[in-house]
Amino acid sequence: MRWTLAPLALLLAFLSNAALAWTGSIFYVLLFILQLVFYLLALLGWVFERKKIKVKVLFIPYYFCMMNYAVFLGLLRLIKGKQTVLWGKSRT
Repeated sequence: MRWTLAPLALLLAFLSNAALAWTGSIFYVLLFILQLVFYLLALLGWVFERKKIKVKVLFIPYYFCMMNYAVFLGLLRLIKGKQTVLWGKSRT
């Protein structure tokens, strides 16, 4: 369940936080800002990774987002029928 629902739950959490922040509650606005900061740090980690600059603090949000993005893409490939769940022999 973790590998299939986590990326979808993250998207749902982001959209829910945005809707709750829109109500004007300070608590939800702060939570949404913290979530945006986390995703901006992940984006910054991606930019630094492409430039071959190692910043350990940015690696955690970058890795977290990239892993969930990869799971999301894999799930889309499975739904489209372009991905099999069976193991195959490697070509040597």
